[in-house]
Amino acid sequence: MAQLKLETFSNTTEFSFKTGNGYISHLLIKPNSVQHRVFQTDIAQHIVGKNSLVVLPTGLGKTIIALLVIAETLQRKWGKVLFVAPTKPLVQQHYDTFDQLLVEETKKCMLSGSVPSKKRKILYQESDLIFSTPQCISNDIENDLLPLNELGLFIVDEAHRTVGDYAYVTICENVNCPILGLTASPGGKKEKIMEVLGHLKVDTIEARTRNDPDVKRYVKDIDIECVRVQLSPEMEEIRSIID
Repeated sequence: MAQLKLETFSNTTEFSFKTGNGYISHLLIKPNSVQHRVFQTDIAQHIVGKNSLVVLPTGLGKTIIALLVIAETLQRKWGKVLFVAPTKPLVQQHYDTFDQLLVEETKKCMLSGSVPSKKRKILYQESDLIFSTPQCISNDIENDLLPLNELGLFIVDEAHRTVGDYAYVTICENVNCPILGLTASPGGKKEKIMEVLGHLKVDTIEARTRNDPDVKRYVKDIDIECVRVQLSPEMEEIRSIID
């Protein structure tokens, strides 16, 4: 199924969105709601239909990149989109953002364990875009509530958590569609980074810093003041364990 999507995209000549008057135009995105930033559209074009990881500092628009990929996936009718985030407040935040930016015809739902399983099964069937915490999705995969064969894209927010026995790992093992991981940092150690990449099945990485030429023009100068403090013995002990 994922391979079909890759082939479908590779045979097209252009992306479905247009740019003009400083805004992005797409059939599934509300007019004049998303400002055009070249690096975001470039990244979206490079990763659509692929297993990818986007690494961007906080505030540089990982969500907008996800929006572009979601809009393209739904526009081309590749399947449903599943968007997971590690906490209920983050899930709510993403749901509200996409509710503001996508046209009303896009059928969206937000799930958690507090929604009865029978209702979740119906929402899976009725929705184009599904937001949830990973544990809820993992449980629903185990109980055969989620139609995995209908997924066209799986998005993992805070993708650096895709390690060990975290629920992200279980979902990645079961989906058969492109995976998009989003993170501000994939990890501080090579072993962890490689584990994240392996679980996400990444074949494309798009990373930017605030100093990259295509990003710098959109970044405001930040004044940073470093204040050194004396750690308590308890905090020193914790730091030694982490190190």
